Amino acid sequence: MDTLAQHLMTILDSLLADCHLDVKYESSASGVTASQYQAMLALEGEALPMQEVAHRLLVSASTVTRVVDQLVQRGLVRRVPDKVDRRSVWVHLTQKGRERLLQVKTTRLENAQAILSLIEPDDQKELIHQLMILDKAATKCREVKLARWRESSSRRAGGKRK
Repeated sequence: MDTLAQHLMTILDSLLADCHLDVKYESSASGVTASQYQAMLALEGEALPMQEVAHRLLVSASTVTRVVDQLVQRGLVRRVPDKVDRRSVWVHLTQKGRERLLQVKTTRLENAQAILSLIEPDDQKELIHQLMILDKAATKCREVKLARWRESSSRRAGGKRK
């Protein structure tokens, strides 16, 4: 196996574990689970159909339904039936949901600032630059994987999903 790829994998695994713990702690301190936070983050810019939330989070429709049910009960999101397709339901963040999301994101930003404070300013800029390159490459890979996943999901469902 490629040594650089091994190093990248090791570093990413460590960072992901740290990020997962941070999200779990920071979101639970604000009264939402990590799964609920991820769903709210997906809805931050726009309302989405339930199926699209599932696709973006890479989880099943039943998992998204459970998470959205919990968020609805807490008044953080609301469901709105699609005006054209009665089978489809859209999910919107409520004002309370936007406020809670901002609370979690503010805590996460404070933690990111604490990490950066341990790194020299010139190294911070280089780190961000390199992470942006990595993110761009990862985004391209993710888009290909999502397209394949949607295609295989559609085939398994008999072509009913779009």
